[in-house]
Amino acid sequence: MQIRFCANCGFSYDERFGIPSAAIPPATRWADVPDDWRCPNCATPKSAFGFSATRLDQPSNARPRELSSSPCLMHELDWDDGSVDS
Repeated sequence: MQIRFCANCGFSYDERFGIPSAAIPPATRWADVPDDWRCPNCATPKSAFGFSATRLDQPSNARPRELSSSPCLMHELDWDDGSVDS
């Protein structure tokens, strides 16, 4: 599964979760997102989501943690899989 990032605001689209509020159900591949879809944060077109990442090392229930500052595409994603760090 892939994660795509908005080149303008850093919004991430994770294929595992989709965007149900925008009628894009979980497990919707990026290729199946409508071509006229736009970033829900800044209205950047789908074509500007040029960076992608494939996460194979995360459990299927992992969700990205909220970022406390502006997202940066150069930073590694911080994942919360629900487990407690020791």
